[in-house]
Amino acid sequence: MEKINSLGAVVASIQPRVGRDQFRPGDVYEAVVTSDTAEITRKTFTVAPYFVSVPALRSYDTGSGQVTVDYNSVSPTSGDIPGASPSNPIVLSSSGQLAMTFWRPQRAAIRTDESGYLDWGFLNYGVGVGDIQATCAGLYTNVSGELIADTTPFGTNNSVFFNQGANPSPYRDSQGDRAASAGNTLTFTVDLKACATRAGGSGTGTTTVALEARGENVTGGQTTARQFFYVQFQ
Repeated sequence: MEKINSLGAVVASIQPRVGRDQFRPGDVYEAVVTSDTAEITRKTFTVAPYFVSVPALRSYDTGSGQVTVDYNSVSPTSGDIPGASPSNPIVLSSSGQLAMTFWRPQRAAIRTDESGYLDWGFLNYGVGVGDIQATCAGLYTNVSGELIADTTPFGTNNSVFFNQGANPSPYRDSQGDRAASAGNTLTFTVDLKACATRAGGSGTGTTTVALEARGENVTGGQTTARQFFYVQFQ
């Protein structure tokens, strides 16, 4: 638990260290806050659905043809694939564009009529470049038909910056939750160099890209899953 003075509130987080057979979405738990001498407050909560995977690149194209990401070639202790480290980035062409085909993140089954894992639907998608706090909205092309564009992705006075209201994830998935399948993919192409330079970045060297999936805004923020990978600008 952490006291946030600017909000006048105490924010709590929970990180279960047990298996899903003991603690899973939909379970009810009780939090009791005590002092040295007495109980201060008691609250009942329900474990909300959570991501069990991230939006993950299935393949990409820098302009020289599709490259399939071979996740089977790496482990927590060995192996390497393009994009996994700054020493082995995905090398972009001079255009700075990257075409991405990716899987939706998944969640565990919750209802009695569900089983296994499901592709999480109705999420919002976008990419972030390095530590630049600006949207790449307006720089996407070849977007999947299932992704619906935000009609007002920019902030105050058409600002690209998040702190002025710009949307970091300007595309919403029109498909709902469904059984997980390797064939359920989404695609778009992003001009990463233009996104970096529009916000004051150099568009040179090696940087991270975050492929993001976000839920709806709720009290406390958005449920978010990200896959980070490295790219190199020319």
